[in-house]
Amino acid sequence: MIELRHFRYFIAVAEQLHFTRAAEQLHMAQPPLSMQIRQLEELLGVQLLVRSKRKVELSEAGQVFLEEARQVMESVNRAVLAAQQASQGVRGRLRLGFASSAPFGIFPKVLRSYRQLYPNVVLELFELGSAEQLLALQERRLDLGFVRLPARATGIRVEPIDREAVIMALPENHPLAGREKLLLNDFQGDDFVIFPRHEGPGLYDRLIGLCLAAGFTPKIAQEVGQMHAIVGLVGAGLGVSLVPESLQTVHARGVVYRHLEDEPYTEMALAYRDEQLSPLQQAFVGVARAE
Repeated sequence: MIELRHFRYFIAVAEQLHFTRAAEQLHMAQPPLSMQIRQLEELLGVQLLVRSKRKVELSEAGQVFLEEARQVMESVNRAVLAAQQASQGVRGRLRLGFASSAPFGIFPKVLRSYRQLYPNVVLELFELGSAEQLLALQERRLDLGFVRLPARATGIRVEPIDREAVIMALPENHPLAGREKLLLNDFQGDDFVIFPRHEGPGLYDRLIGLCLAAGFTPKIAQEVGQMHAIVGLVGAGLGVSLVPESLQTVHARGVVYRHLEDEPYTEMALAYRDEQLSPLQQAFVGVARAE
């Protein structure tokens, strides 16, 4: 069986075209080196070197084999380096889930910083509701997830990484659109467009809870699973909506954003399995915490 040492020995001899110098380079005696090269030729069934008393030359088969042998050793070296980099968290593949509201907040900043620090890590991104992410983490289909709090699941750790205000999205012709700050109970008679609970129970429960704390149960006119679609329906006059402040970056026609007097908030969290993290996962968590 041909082994890696055969490739290494042959490359040394082929480059030196001198057994004694090649043996010195390999830090071994010359006779065992000669024996290993002959063994390689026997295994291949071809003559790789043309030997004479004065010199050693490569045969045509030897020239072709040298090119391939170098590629083999380069592949081996790349494999070693890749394994070492993976153990250091600087190379590999991460599967990330994110809620539909995440791209408007801290999520892009974390990705940008991580990309700059770890360019050799492949990121696979999946837009999923928070509940779906937690299940995917439990089933090991995801490595990390960006979810809205509150969020809970057996065996999953949820770490808050960002807090932002909850604001009102209003049709521009709404009677209260001209006021800069409002009370949530000012909207107890309005229809609401809201994120569905089955896709984001944390965000849904938080927003409904805010309304209940303000003294009313919101009248839900429409449930929509995409944040930008919610804003679009507000602009179409289907109702008002409570949204994370970062959603102001969505400039939808006919929509205005207003802050609330009591300044309610929502939190984004990083979710991962409650176990020893891999070096790749540890590195990503470190970047998210730093942001």
